[in-house]
Amino acid sequence: MRRRKIFITVFASVVALAGWAQARVVKQPAQNFTEPGARLVRARNIRGAPVPSPTPTPTPEAEASPTAAPPDAATAAPASTFSAAGKRDPFRSVIQSHDSATSDCAAGKKCLVAGLLILKGVVKGPDGMLAVVENQHHKSYFLRERDPIFNGQVVHITPDSIVFREKVVDKAGHETMHEVVKHIAGGKPVV
Repeated sequence: MRRRKIFITVFASVVALAGWAQARVVKQPAQNFTEPGARLVRARNIRGAPVPSPTPTPTPEAEASPTAAPPDAATAAPASTFSAAGKRDPFRSVIQSHDSATSDCAAGKKCLVAGLLILKGVVKGPDGMLAVVENQHHKSYFLRERDPIFNGQVVHITPDSIVFREKVVDKAGHETMHEVVKHIAGGKPVV
């Protein structure tokens, strides 16, 4: 019995609220509009009815010329086009993978990676200092100042060390330059 009373009370409240909402719809007085405008005002006053689009009124120039293009075609803006020139592909990952630093290089000084070299010795010659380095495959090379290597160049050679300026590219593609100093293997750096 109690549930039935609650149900009836709620139902009566909903019906009363719906009636109150319908009574709130205000009918505006008729205004003096042209026919398309009047239809639009009437459509706004009726809730839930679709709003018709006003029909374009022909201009005197269009009525005078039978071969004139319709007004919509003449005033239509050209379609904009998208150009991806100079922009990054949004579907390509920004993290780049580098499997091996020397994978593209076959042999020679230009394939040496500064981080993988071991300085075996330094010789003073008539043309300046000459560094003897060894790569990870135990192959020896002779380097002079300003010699290019895979990821940089030789900056300076001292009697016990060699200094490289190395270009490093991180996973996001940003380039940074830093110096790598290698000392003679087995020897202590001179301070």
